[in-house]
Amino acid sequence: MSEWKKVKLGDCCEITSSKRIFLSDYVPVGIPFYRSKEIAEMQKGESISDPLFISNDKYEEIK
Repeated sequence: MSEWKKVKLGDCCEITSSKRIFLSDYVPVGIPFYRSKEIAEMQKGESISDPLFISNDKYEEIK
């Protein structure tokens, strides 16, 4: 079984800022949307306390 390699996030993807996501943009299921809060929770090995999702259309608009 292979082990995960630890790398800096910026070394494996482009980090950008998204457009503002409003409360009305969130949907019950869809594409996970991670803010700094969720990234910090994951980095600490914690479960995401309040998962957020956006629609595929919203993702296509902001990607």
